[in-house]
Amino acid sequence: MICKIAIKNAGMAMAAMLPSMVVAYSFQIFLMSFDVIIISSAIFYILNIFYLSYTHIGKKRVTKYAEKC
Repeated sequence: MICKIAIKNAGMAMAAMLPSMVVAYSFQIFLMSFDVIIISSAIFYILNIFYLSYTHIGKKRVTKYAEKC
């Protein structure tokens, strides 16, 4: 009898915690995906800077843009 009450109470506690756990987990996944987007855009920006600085095509592009301004 005591085991049935304990199992019932544990089940009720899990049912009460589950919605908040789902919200926290989805928020964590959102933050992780947003972090991946930020990191990948920063890496792309750095690679673009290197491309514009060190390649012949990039130097032509920079001088052409500087002449227009």
